Amino acid sequence: MKSYKQWTGSHRLKMYRKLKSYEKNNKLPPWFKIKGNCSMCGDCHNTMPHAEEYGPTFDDYLKNIYILCARCHSMLHLRFRFVGQWVEYLQYIRDVRKGTIKRLPPIKHIKVIFDQSKKWKPMKTKYVPKIRGKWWEKI
Repeated sequence: MKSYKQWTGSHRLKMYRKLKSYEKNNKLPPWFKIKGNCSMCGDCHNTMPHAEEYGPTFDDYLKNIYILCARCHSMLHLRFRFVGQWVEYLQYIRDVRKGTIKRLPPIKHIKVIFDQSKKWKPMKTKYVPKIRGKWWEKI
């Protein structure tokens, strides 16, 4: 696992392993939900946890986990490499949430989008995170 923000790869891995251990042993706090609909698009297929912050405590880590579907999770990870595609995807999410367009079919694994991204060309688009809005619009 690579470093992200101020968190080292080893710290991120430590927190993730603790999460999986707690999940396996049914030790997660009752307020924490590891399954559910995607917090971005609302899809219920192939969801998984995604963390934006990793501490400093395990409780802090849990409070910064979002449940994401495979498509939203992969797009979130690709947002820095493919800014233009990220901006377009944010518009797709807004439209899906408003109900003005149909949701794309679910994908089984984030690898699907990562493989597709090998054919993408970076778009010259400037993206400035919002001050207000949904959590994914502010990152």
